[in-house]
Amino acid sequence: MKTFIFSFLLAIPLLFSFSASKTMETTCPTPTNGHVTSKSSGTISFDWDDCGCAGSTYKIWYYRSDDSYTSPEYSTSTSYYTFNSLSSGTYTFYYKTVCIDGESDGIIVVDEVVM
Repeated sequence: MKTFIFSFLLAIPLLFSFSASKTMETTCPTPTNGHVTSKSSGTISFDWDDCGCAGSTYKIWYYRSDDSYTSPEYSTSTSYYTFNSLSSGTYTFYYKTVCIDGESDGIIVVDEVVM
């Protein structure tokens, strides 16, 4: 009986830590003002407004609708990025802010045709 009570008392903080983490919300802002800065054969560059968040980075990726390909996520600490060696097609590019307390809820979506 003493072992059961001791085990139960040790488990209480663990139970509260799981429930507390579910209620936490991120304050990480969504990137804004995403736009194409240059485009040439197989290359496209983007820029967006920096969130000004200490220690933040950005996740970026794309979806090519011609063959339903989704790229891996790329990470950058700058508010600009260039995709190289893209095949011709229609793309949707996505951007998300990653902060110390989580990821932004929203994303920037930019649709473009790459030649």
